[in-house]
Amino acid sequence: MKIFLGIWFLLFLSGCGSDESEAEAEAELEVEREVELEGQVFAVTKSRENIKMGLVSIHVVPHDQFEIIAAELVPKIMVFREEGAQQKANQNAREELVKELMALEKPDLTVPVLKTLREEATSAIEKTGVQNRFTPSEGMEFSTALLFSQLPPAVVKTDADGRFKISFMSKVWVIAQAERSVGEKTETYLWIMPVERPKEGLIPQLLVSNDSEYRSVEKVFALLASVGGEPAELPSLSSAEVDPETAQWIQEANEKANSAIKAVMIEEQAQLDAGEAVKQARLDAAEAAKQARQDAAKAAQNARILELASIRKSWSLRTLLHGSRSELIAWGENDGKQCDIPNRLTKVVEISGGSGHNLALKEDGTVVAWGRNEWKQCDIPSGLKNVVGISAGIFSHSLAVRKDGTVVAWGYNKEKQCDVPTGLADVVGISGGSAHSLALKKDNTVVAWGDNKWKQCDVPVGLTGVVGISGGGRHSLALKKDGTVVAWGRNEQKQCDVPVGLTEVVGISGGGRHSLALKKDGTVVAWGENDEKQCDVPIGLTDVVGISAGFFNSFAVRKDGVVVAWGRNEKKQCDVPIGLTNVVAVSGGAGHALALKKASSD
Repeated sequence: MKIFLGIWFLLFLSGCGSDESEAEAEAELEVEREVELEGQVFAVTKSRENIKMGLVSIHVVPHDQFEIIAAELVPKIMVFREEGAQQKANQNAREELVKELMALEKPDLTVPVLKTLREEATSAIEKTGVQNRFTPSEGMEFSTALLFSQLPPAVVKTDADGRFKISFMSKVWVIAQAERSVGEKTETYLWIMPVERPKEGLIPQLLVSNDSEYRSVEKVFALLASVGGEPAELPSLSSAEVDPETAQWIQEANEKANSAIKAVMIEEQAQLDAGEAVKQARLDAAEAAKQARQDAAKAAQNARILELASIRKSWSLRTLLHGSRSELIAWGENDGKQCDIPNRLTKVVEISGGSGHNLALKEDGTVVAWGRNEWKQCDIPSGLKNVVGISAGIFSHSLAVRKDGTVVAWGYNKEKQCDVPTGLADVVGISGGSAHSLALKKDNTVVAWGDNKWKQCDVPVGLTGVVGISGGGRHSLALKKDGTVVAWGRNEQKQCDVPVGLTEVVGISGGGRHSLALKKDGTVVAWGENDEKQCDVPIGLTDVVGISAGFFNSFAVRKDGVVVAWGRNEKKQCDVPIGLTNVVAVSGGAGHALALKKASSD
């Protein structure tokens, strides 16, 4: 009996073990069984209409295979972007050179070297344009083509309603691309979606739409980098610097252009004069050629657009006015005859308006003054010649810098604003404030003298690299070669609070209690006192090439030669004369304005 019970018990245990093995086998089969997934591809229009995308090829890539593909593609896309950024930096530099050369090339100034250099730069741009990688769309096309070249063949295509079915075992990536014509445009879609086996229950339908597409190469790269094991971001297209070979070529082109222009202008001057004038022109040519080489070397060293803008500015008025009649126009307050232009005043190349008087620099290096003269601010010093720059102080004094780098001052001198510092030399620019004076030296440093009650003459310690200066009412401004602005002096109206982030500045002007800056893109920025709306820059004002801050108003000259004015207008100083065009410079006084325009040829 005991033997029988033992046998029965063993058989019972054996039967139970069989049931457990079958359950485990079924569980294993359940894990290995393929999951069938239904999906649909469609696009959502701006009007929220669903457009079903039919006949779209669906690629299914196992996760481990996609990791390998991603790891291989990431460095290739990175190299493509870096090469594109480098190419863009080089082309941008050449295009900027072409613009500079075109700005120097005037109808009445024939310089064959400029045309040759421009053709060389343009030819280089056209050659690189064949492999243009400058836009995100081209990077997207490259990355998409590269990705699909590595993918296994599509497993299925959607039907006419955009529906498809796929089967998979474990995590996979569903990848597809499609195009849709909308009018004359073609919209391109790229979908990369991870799909995982559900832990329990049924997998939901896979919807492939705008919400899951990749529109930029940056997003595709970020995904591939993340899947490939090294999360990273693509550098911007503006991240590269000009390569040494291109920089060297541009430097040499600038040297040739500046040397050629100076030589042509000197030659024309030599033809007009005789005897000593010819001898002097040759001496000037040697000095100009030496200075051109020094300027070009400095521009190449700094590699800044501001240097190119500075070179262009040094020639702008003389080049624009060469061979043409210049004409002065004045409007606004006239109680001191400051708007009565002297008869037969011609060949003017620079103007400056003070509170009630004006200065004009002629092509021959002499100065003319008119208007209020109670402080002798219009009494030009006897024998003053070879002048290359002028500035009418905001109150009643006048400044001039001669070709030899020395400064002459006259007029109101209560605050010693006309007492030029002993030994001051190598000056290349001047500016008169209300009762103080500024000078810019050849070594890019600033010297100030006169009224200092508001510390407007305390030049900031260590201020170097300056390429422009402007004296305001009781404050001072300096423009550095890196395109930034420094201000000091009276600041009750925030006229010295330079806006945060202000860069790429190419021109400055200090008003009575406000300040103006001209940016490289032709827009104007203003700050300081705004009681008269002098800081409300007109909406849409662009293409500006010159600015001037009056005492309570502001002026701008556009590239098309039109003057725009805003601020106090009680003396009609902001009523620009109707039909005034061809203006190349404007200067605002306390209650009047002065403009220099290019008239018809003699």
